[in-house]
Amino acid sequence: MNKKIFLAMALMVLSFTFENKALKLSEVDLPTKIEVTEPSAKITAAETEIQTRMVEFLTYLLTADHTNYATYLANSSNTVMIGSSPEEWYEGYTNIITALAGYTAALASVNARIISSDVKAHVRGPIGWAATPLTMRVTINSVDIDIEFRITATWSKIAGVWQVVQWHDSTASTLI
Repeated sequence: MNKKIFLAMALMVLSFTFENKALKLSEVDLPTKIEVTEPSAKITAAETEIQTRMVEFLTYLLTADHTNYATYLANSSNTVMIGSSPEEWYEGYTNIITALAGYTAALASVNARIISSDVKAHVRGPIGWAATPLTMRVTINSVDIDIEFRITATWSKIAGVWQVVQWHDSTASTLI
């Protein structure tokens, strides 16, 4: 990377505040070389667990199983769920559960189901993240319609259980 570009990027990052203390350039050691390491091709048990929980969470959402999907979300005011539309931005467990009640009822009414997904998951310590392209099929007036989504989620291990702390889904651009 060009050193001028790197320094410009570093200065932008340094303009932010961390824990109410303005960072000073003199307090930060800027690397002269950036090392990029590839993650291991081997899937860990934690990554498999997140993949499984992601598919379960999606299934509970599509079938409006409120009792179960609620347990997959971190019960925190910091939990965030974002959809495709600007108005689909929900912060806090209670607000997310309220919003999901309407969405999931509508999905269950059209027999929404997962046709395909390919969940990729990665874990670093108590934080994991997952992403999947997903095809959902709904039936409206006896006609099956496939809708493609892209979904990402950040998971945190809370009291020994992986829970969603951030979720984003959007419809594929082919629908727009």
